[in-house]
Amino acid sequence: MSPGVDQQHPPKLVGGRRVPGQDSHAEAVYAATKRDILSSTLAPGTPLREEALARAHGVSRTPVREALTRLEREGLLWRRSRTGLVVSEVSQDRLIDLYVLREALEGLVGRLVTERRTEFDLTRFELTVESASRALSEGDMKRALKLGSEFHHLLRQVAGNQPLARALSDVLEQVQRSATPLDSRARAEQSHAEHVQLLEAIRARDVDAAERLAATHVRQILKLRIAISIEDGARSQHAVAAD
Repeated sequence: MSPGVDQQHPPKLVGGRRVPGQDSHAEAVYAATKRDILSSTLAPGTPLREEALARAHGVSRTPVREALTRLEREGLLWRRSRTGLVVSEVSQDRLIDLYVLREALEGLVGRLVTERRTEFDLTRFELTVESASRALSEGDMKRALKLGSEFHHLLRQVAGNQPLARALSDVLEQVQRSATPLDSRARAEQSHAEHVQLLEAIRARDVDAAERLAATHVRQILKLRIAISIEDGARSQHAVAAD
């Protein structure tokens, strides 16, 4: 008997090939719909119908229902009394809530990394931060921002806590679809300076400092986003007054 195979409900075979089961159909619908939500192909407020999705993906309504339930649980869909499930909106208040949660999670990442990192891990952090510094000095903003993201990816990897990594991934996905990218040179330089400070704390195995600096890094991003929001609001009001 092969391990991992349900003998009572073996996979269907057609022409000697295994036919994808309901679970794989649900996963495919989930992945495709989530991708469309995060990319804003499905805009906030868009209603999602089981029948239409089932037809679009060539599956029954059961795996579609499973996929939508999962997306609702992740906060990407809301259930409304009249229209049913719709793509959720990320309000300013919710965005702030997400950043408050991210601040706590990133702080924990900083603490765990400082406790668990090896010399090899430290070398990887240093090489990434040094490469980002070179990219900034060469004016390569795109590469500097990519390396900054890679630094955070390495931190989460070394933290070695899968539930924490999943929670952060969920938060970042929701932030991604609701916030304008912060790609100014001033922010890139500030972010890099914060990474350097965090790296120093990790190198010194200063757990408290690493947790504080990682959390502060996120708080600075939130402050900038609030400032941008206020500025955009003031600009809109000025435009209306000018009309």
